[in-house]
Amino acid sequence: MSFSDRDVLLLGLIQGLFEGSMYIFILEWTPMLSQKDNPTDPTPNIPHGYIFSGFMTSVFVGSSIFGLLTKKIASLETILLSVIAISAASFFVVIFFPPNFWRNFGALLVFEACIGIFWPCIGSLRARMLPDGCRSTLMNFFRIPVNVVIIVVLLQDYPLLTNFLACAVMLVIAVVLQTLIVLRRRPAHASVHYLHEPLLSVPEEQI
Repeated sequence: MSFSDRDVLLLGLIQGLFEGSMYIFILEWTPMLSQKDNPTDPTPNIPHGYIFSGFMTSVFVGSSIFGLLTKKIASLETILLSVIAISAASFFVVIFFPPNFWRNFGALLVFEACIGIFWPCIGSLRARMLPDGCRSTLMNFFRIPVNVVIIVVLLQDYPLLTNFLACAVMLVIAVVLQTLIVLRRRPAHASVHYLHEPLLSVPEEQI
């Protein structure tokens, strides 16, 4: 299976965009979950330890789900596309619905599970596309512009929902880029399904 320079560029941008949304989420999840359900309610004292434990459990569950998905879905590109789309949807939940601790917590748990699927998936695709010698160096270059965007977003002290909207927008862009990869790889994967069919044995006299 061969990959073009364009595929490498798209994958690097996708990784940078996903990481960018993840870093903003790491810094903003506490104020998001500390929002008041009603303006007259006191500021809730959220259980940070239990919440963080839930996040880590979701990441572990996501990693386990990835192993199951690779047995059911032939294309890693399709898995990655689905994961990024679900991640974007989880951010839209906390943006467009009124503040509610359990709904927001559930949406963020979904995002953490997507993180657990994302890393082994993107790592497998990087291993396919890039040799070991230049893999880390090349991928780090794609992090530079995204990290600049993250710093600008956080230093401007934008409202909480604006920061989460920035996360959602980055993920939507990543969905578009990953869709391009899927469409470009589809012809190459047309025959993959035949690899999973049992091979017919041919009698020696017919060989």
